[in-house]
Amino acid sequence: MTRAKVAGFVKKPPKHVKNDEGKPRFTLVPPRALLAVAECFTYGAEKYPGNDFRQVENAYQRYDDAARRHMNAADQGEIIDPESGLPHLAHAASNLLMQLEVLILAMDQRGDEEDE
Repeated sequence: MTRAKVAGFVKKPPKHVKNDEGKPRFTLVPPRALLAVAECFTYGAEKYPGNDFRQVENAYQRYDDAARRHMNAADQGEIIDPESGLPHLAHAASNLLMQLEVLILAMDQRGDEEDE
């Protein structure tokens, strides 16, 4: 008999802990919508080779305008962008993601400057 059984209890194996409370749950992101957005980014990379979207002049405003144009086309019933063959809403989401990235980068840079 093991010492644990002699003492009157059975030793339980330790639980494996995964500390992920408060962390983003990427599995909540809709996979088909994410694929459509990735297809738009791929289309954009082929259309604008070597063009880093973060370096576009007046990027925040331009991505906002582009997203609104695609949303407007979708609102008017044009589901698929005739140039790319991809959904307008996927293009809008792509533009909003680029706009968000530009905003986050600007906020990070301001934070870095304040730390100096």
